[in-house]
Amino acid sequence: MTQPSDAKHILTQIDICCEWATRVGLLSSNPFNQLVDAEEWNCVTEDIESTNTIS
Repeated sequence: MTQPSDAKHILTQIDICCEWATRVGLLSSNPFNQLVDAEEWNCVTEDIESTNTIS
């Protein structure tokens, strides 16, 4: 099962690739920049983790 931390790790890696692509001129902006750094991400992952308990 994929955990929220796994998803954030993947998005962080995509963000890093897009940052590079922006610096070398392949992208005009990084669409993942604000998503990975968003404060709301922590709230969402906490909500998912609290409902992801096995009985």
